[in-house]
Amino acid sequence: MHLTRLFLLLCFFTLSLTTKAQKSFEGIITHKITYNFKDNKEYSEYYQTMLSDTITFYIGKKKQMYVFNASASSPTSKNVLLIKKGLDYTYTAGNDTIFTANANENKDVLMSFKKNQKPKKTIMGLECESITMRVKGTEGGYTVTSYYNPKYYLNPKPYKNIEQSFYNQFIEEAKSITLSTIIEYESGLTVTFEAISVNPQNIADSTFELPKDKVYAEGKKQ
Repeated sequence: MHLTRLFLLLCFFTLSLTTKAQKSFEGIITHKITYNFKDNKEYSEYYQTMLSDTITFYIGKKKQMYVFNASASSPTSKNVLLIKKGLDYTYTAGNDTIFTANANENKDVLMSFKKNQKPKKTIMGLECESITMRVKGTEGGYTVTSYYNPKYYLNPKPYKNIEQSFYNQFIEEAKSITLSTIIEYESGLTVTFEAISVNPQNIADSTFELPKDKVYAEGKKQ
């Protein structure tokens, strides 16, 4: 009888640990950004100086936001994704317009989707696996390789309809946030995002509130 109770207790304890470990990530992630033009060091240095060199992601329970921090020639730019509604809002400091888009649609064509076996990459002390997507865009082709580690679990269910950037397919396979993304354009430009800090924490819903003094270019208000 005591062994049966002990066994049930151990099962409950193990289940509790598994459930806790599978709690979907919520928090703030900061990535550094680097720009590289193939065979053109001057362009690479220009982009690195003039464009945003960091981006901050805020991941909430049903909403996300990323912020391109201000640079020499670019004001702060924010993008808010309302996951449940499938709506995406983009606006910049000094501009009175909020541009909206349907995050459940994607005009680009996914040519291939591959989970890579190797090489792996170490980011912030974590060995990361990767997924590579080859895409035919409306303005040219590009390849996206995203690195992730299961330590930062992200529940794929809320994202099942988010076609934007083929995010639903990536999350379904990786079940994790991205710690690094490398975008290689046919034009020769490569943009690399890599995490420099990850801070799990509760994100207040007010973080994602949209400004009330701006004009909406299309779509719906929050």
